[in-house]
Amino acid sequence: MRPSDATATDAKLPADPKKQVDLLADAIVKVQDAAKRDKLVVLLRDALVKIQPVMSDKDARKAIDKAIDSLIESGSKKLLLSLIEAAVGKKATTMPDDDKRAQTGPPLKEKDLGEHILKSPEIPIGKPPPVHRNSFEFRSLPRSARPSSYIDFTLRTPDWFEPYGRMGAGWVLIMEADDYKKNRDGAARLKDRHIEQKGELKLSLAMPDDPGNYVIAIKVGPSLESYPVENIEIKK
Repeated sequence: MRPSDATATDAKLPADPKKQVDLLADAIVKVQDAAKRDKLVVLLRDALVKIQPVMSDKDARKAIDKAIDSLIESGSKKLLLSLIEAAVGKKATTMPDDDKRAQTGPPLKEKDLGEHILKSPEIPIGKPPPVHRNSFEFRSLPRSARPSSYIDFTLRTPDWFEPYGRMGAGWVLIMEADDYKKNRDGAARLKDRHIEQKGELKLSLAMPDDPGNYVIAIKVGPSLESYPVENIEIKK
């Protein structure tokens, strides 16, 4: 399969997350369509979660986003993995290749690990490349609120987002947590806020009238974005 003809979103990914990363990284640097590339970026982020489970930490999520940006800029898979390792302070846990699982031999000594260092390409001194944002980001979003109140927060939009573009309108939604878990895109939209601009936006969102557990997410066009999805509790 050539990424120029059919992207990784059109075929079943391999079971091994490391092989998924290799396939998706190749596809991302070759595909030209921005909408298809954004879908591949989401799949790549999910695959990286499986080999490096640090995504509960917001700083680590941002670091992984920056590493994906570096992949798009440089086309280097080695740089992608080296930046992730530098961000989390340890090497990613990957599954061994099928042809190596049956091999036997003496155990690798701990001191030998320091002899195998993956070096990233040298970055020329000068003006740093522009920072690219591939996903939405919530800032200062509260974890709880009162019924029928309003919450204030900051929303950062990705580079590809256009408020009235061909991908469709953007919305910040609040849904019941259980409904979202069961139905995802089909979950009932209880309250929403139209995203009318791009960049760093100061927004307010109305809260539901009933106490309970809810999630706040982003919808662009007909589909919910897989990230970010934040929990919020409505309590008296």
